[in-house]
This record gives sequence, structure tokens and C-alpha cells, in this order.
Amino acid sequence: VRGTDILWIGHGFGWKKRDIDHIEIAKETIKRFKMAEKIASIKSGDMTVIFPPDSLMLLLLALRLGVSGKNVFLGSSPLSGRIGEKIADEKLTIIDNGLIDYMSGSGKYDGEGVPHQVLPIIENGILKNFLYDLDTAGRAGTKTTGHGVGCNPTNTVIKEGNISFEDMLKNTKEGLMVYDVMGLGQGNVMSGEFSVNVNLGYKIENGEIVGRVKDVMLAGNTYDAITKIEAMSDKAECVGGSLIAPYMKISNLSVVAK
Repeated sequence: VRGTDILWIGHGFGWKKRDIDHIEIAKETIKRFKMAEKIASIKSGDMTVIFPPDSLMLLLLALRLGVSGKNVFLGSSPLSGRIGEKIADEKLTIIDNGLIDYMSGSGKYDGEGVPHQVLPIIENGILKNFLYDLDTAGRAGTKTTGHGVGCNPTNTVIKEGNISFEDMLKNTKEGLMVYDVMGLGQGNVMSGEFSVNVNLGYKIENGEIVGRVKDVMLAGNTYDAITKIEAMSDKAECVGGSLIAPYMKISNLSVVAK
């Protein structure tokens, strides 16, 4: 707490194994506090945004709804009928894997007794599969993918890229790095639209983080954003217990400053 400025920062992940490196978790949290000590101003406009693994749920929420077999069957998913089409930049590969040891979404079987599997969702930008449970698969005339009950994902794995996070940052002349947002804001989640307040974000200038931003909103569309991926970092991290993902750099997202 500093005057009227109240900042909360946390870091961690869910894991079904006891040996968690709590020292590294604390170090990462302290690093984020230190980066936030200085307040940096930022102008409104379209700019590059870097999403650390922590914040990718903002984009993944729409995708998870979009690949749900139930939403596809009901015709509410914007991805209906698009299997085999390129829907994202070729750098993006997303796999649903319910067989990763110790992750919270893992298990030999789903809630209907169907074996879990490793299922590609998006491969090099191309939409490969939807998620089905027994009931929805039967209605849609297809086979279950082992995602019952409810056509929900297990563990989401986003394939890493070929550039270090340090080089990704160094190659950014001006941008925003978003660690956390407040709620879903105003938008249509199913269509991919989002407009959210940035709860924890940092201004990037000439390849360096120069301070924390305040009173900033981020707006865009998930399905548009994933076509504008500039880079993926070469290392992935486990966050939230059911997500393994790298840093993702996306161009031309709308940033609105007060």
C-alpha cells in the first residue's frame, strides 16, 4: 500500500506432487513486485502485447468454449464446421493431454469411464478436433474423445516456440506485458470478444520493462489475436495446475489508457 495505490501480486500453481519449489515461487513474486515499484505512463493505441503463461487464460477461455462439442452441436461455437481450416498463426499448437503425471486434470479415465488420450486441438494453426462426451457425441453422430461429463478440457498444453523470453522482450520496441486482468470485463466470450481492465501490467520500451501501468484496459478478439502471434518463447511453464504454456507475443491489440 502506497498512498491510494494498493497492489496485490501472487504466483503459484496446482500440483498433485509434494515437492514444489516454494523458494522459486517466492522469488518470482518478489521480482514482479520490484518491476512494479515505478509507475509508467502509456498511450492509447494498437500495440504489441506479451502474455506470460499466467495470463493466457484470457485467450484460452473463448477457445475452450469454441472447441466444446456441446457448443459445436448447438451451433453456438464460431468454430462449427471448421475442422481442417487454418484458424490461427502456424506457430500455435494446442494439445489436450489428460495423461500428464501430477497435473490436476489428469487421470486414466474421464467421468464416464472413457480412457483419456492425447488429442491435438490446433496443430500449426489448423483446427484438428473438438471435445466430446458420450451424450454429445451420440447426438452429433461422432465418437467421444474422453471429455465427459460436459465436453470440458483436461490439461491444456501449448507448444513452445524458438526464441527466449529475453530476446522476445529485447525485440519489442514498445508494448505491454499483461500478467493479470480483472474479471471478463465487457464482451462476448463465445464470440471471442474481450474488454478487460489490466490488473497487473508492465510497460515495455526499447526492449526493457520500465514500470507498472495503471488505469489501462485491453480489448480485442481471441480469434483475431491468435492469427497475429509474433513469437512464442522456447520454454513453457506449468500454471494453474492444468496449463503448460510459453510466453506469447501478439501484435496490434487495442490498449486504452486513462
